[in-house]
Amino acid sequence: MIYACEACKFLFEKYDEEGRCPDCGKMSVRLANEDEIKEYNNRYPDKKNNNYDNMK
Repeated sequence: MIYACEACKFLFEKYDEEGRCPDCGKMSVRLANEDEIKEYNNRYPDKKNNNYDNMK
């Protein structure tokens, strides 16, 4: 699944269970919305996945 940091807007696949952003370290992590998932998939086409389908 793709996550977004509310503080720094970093988009990432979550590997850390403690809920910290791997970029800024803040605890402001949430599931990415549809637009953010599309942006992530455009940035990393080799990692393209069906994360939006998992949100439904």
